[in-house]
Amino acid sequence: MHATRSLALVSLVVSTGCAAATAGSGGRPPIETDRTVYAVDDTAGLGRLTIRMTYRNTTGKDVYLPTCRGPQPPRLQKEVNGSWVIAFAPNVLGCEGAPITVRAGDSYDYTFRILAGMPGTNYAPRFAVSEIPGTYRILWEIFSGTTGDPSRPSTTRDPLPIDQQISNTFRLVR
Repeated sequence: MHATRSLALVSLVVSTGCAAATAGSGGRPPIETDRTVYAVDDTAGLGRLTIRMTYRNTTGKDVYLPTCRGPQPPRLQKEVNGSWVIAFAPNVLGCEGAPITVRAGDSYDYTFRILAGMPGTNYAPRFAVSEIPGTYRILWEIFSGTTGDPSRPSTTRDPLPIDQQISNTFRLVR
């Protein structure tokens, strides 16, 4: 996932957010999207979608988001026959910068902008499901540790449990 991928015809554009103190999640998933339904704009085989989301750190300890010219983007999972499958995985740059620290009890706002080939096209990256409409969630790699120089740490590869890396469910429509 962190290795350089082949050149893509379509790029993923990601905007970063900012951290702010928040209260606990009250049993909600740690990542919450701004809507429960999103329409994918399909123009000439390219799907466009913007999801605004907030990660709330309710782990009781600092956690870390890996970076490379900004936070590494999340992936989309789709519910298919009762299981979660990767529906979209953006191209990820191969560099690694100092991770973003999300302190215990804080949150991190993020805007996930997707420009991807629709199913059946030759664009890359593209949706990896046969059809777009359905139930989705976000899966975002979040790690619990760092190593190296404290002034310029590196993210360790100790991901949080899956239930600490997912969003609420939402629907995609066309």
